[in-house]
This record gives sequence, structure tokens and C-alpha cells, in this order.
Amino acid sequence: MASKFASSRHFLLCPVCKKTQPSLSVHLARVCMKRSSKEAIQEVMEKEKKNSLELLQWGRVFSYRHLREIVYDTNIFDRLVQELERRHMVVTDMPSPTVPAQTSSVPVVAGAAAQGPESSASQQSEDIVVSDSSGETFQVTREVQWPQTSRQMMQEKGLYRKHSLDHPLLKGFATYLEKDLLNENFKQEVENVSRFMFFVNPGEPSLEFVREREKTKLFFRELSEAGLSRQTQVNYMKSLKRFLKYHTVTTDLRRDNIALWDEAKHFVEYLSSLQQSSAKLVSKEIIQRR
Repeated sequence: MASKFASSRHFLLCPVCKKTQPSLSVHLARVCMKRSSKEAIQEVMEKEKKNSLELLQWGRVFSYRHLREIVYDTNIFDRLVQELERRHMVVTDMPSPTVPAQTSSVPVVAGAAAQGPESSASQQSEDIVVSDSSGETFQVTREVQWPQTSRQMMQEKGLYRKHSLDHPLLKGFATYLEKDLLNENFKQEVENVSRFMFFVNPGEPSLEFVREREKTKLFFRELSEAGLSRQTQVNYMKSLKRFLKYHTVTTDLRRDNIALWDEAKHFVEYLSSLQQSSAKLVSKEIIQRR
């Protein structure tokens, strides 16, 4: 009976030790949060239950189109890690910002002896990236220094910071994507918009960003400097355009604030021009990747 009961348990992830537990509340109280209050433990429990439900609801299905976007991105591993974590999965053993070449261990495969020194070093650097899931194809310099991944650069620049997705402007957009457009990747789109809006105005989410074209250019410049591919930047633009289409077409914005509605329509055109200028660079990136 005990084994049958245990097999029917819903394992939940401990956010501290990053391991699934058959009884998370007991584990937290005895191990990872034994010095925390019952209220704090209960809060973690509720959050992990919610994450588990979201994973079961939409986290198990990947569209072929979305996987293609990740594969053709210049930072495949960064994009892949972001996508997995967004679906409440956990990636462990993430690499540190610098990885000394002396500590790397690359298995010798058949035919490796036929390679020259340069090709061997190139293969070695590629194998290190794969094993570390770092998301960056690094070039080895003579000093054997490794650049930071775009993920680390994004974190340092604060570009992952975002407004609460429960804000009415964002929550309504999420419902529109999920229920009306049946968009399985809706949460990623809402997060894209939320990050952009936080960059423009960290205080409060607002449609006033349509009047901030200089900050908009600065945002995409920051994404480029962080190493994000043009395709990823285009995805941000698409999310913003869909967000504004939702507010200009399906809400009462035109009746409530005609001036802001008009600015939003012009901003969509501005985003379209940015998107067109990036399209050629996207094609070049795909060719280089291939």
C-alpha cells in the first residue's frame, strides 16, 4: 500500500536544491527551509504547485516552428536554456563566466589525429560549449579568454527585468493570445513586451512607450550589444506589434484616448520599418549559421 501511495504522489521541485521531492512541504521544513516560517514554506509550496500545473498545461508541447527559431539562432544554447526555464524546467551545472582552457577535457574520437592543430582547437572549443550548455560558439584567442554568453550579458545589463505579468495591460494581452489566437507560446510574447516596457519605464507599465522612439532604439541596441541575434530582436518587434494591435483593435483605447491610439498606430509602422531593416541581417545570420 505504501509503495502504491508513493507512486501516486505529485513530485514538486524544490527551488533551493533543484531536486524533485515526493513531499515538498516535509522536505522544506526539514532540510532546505528548516529555519523559515510556516508561511514562507506555504508560499513556496503554492508557487511550485502553480508552476507544476503550468508545466502540465502548456510546457510539454513544442511547435516545430519555434524549435526551428531556436536552432537557427546564433546563440542556440542561450535560447534553449531560456525556453526550458520559461517552462519551469531546470538546467543545472551552468558554466561560470570564464572557463580556463586547461581544465577542459575533450574525448578523442576516431579520425581526430588526422586533423591539424587549428581544426583540433576549433573542435575542442565546440565540444566545451556543448558540454557546458553555455549557448555561445566561442572563438579561442591566443590568451585563451572566453567571452561572456549573451545570457550573462543580458543579466548584467538588467534586460531580463520585467513588470508583473498580472498587470491589466499585460494580463489582458496574455488572455487574448491564449484564448483568441490559440498561441501556445503566449507567455514568451508577454514577457518580451514586459521587458521592453520595464526598460522604457521601470515605474509602471504604460502604453506611453509609443512616444519613446529614442529609448526604443536604445533597447534594441542593448540587445545587440548583449549578443542577441537579429532573429530574436525581430521576435521582440513582432510581440510588440501584436501587443499594440490588441490594444488598438480589441480594446476601447480609441474611445478613451484618441491621441494615444493614433500614436500607437504610428509606432506599429515604426516597428515595421525596424523589422524590415533587420530582415536582411536575419538571412545573413542563418546563412552563416548553416
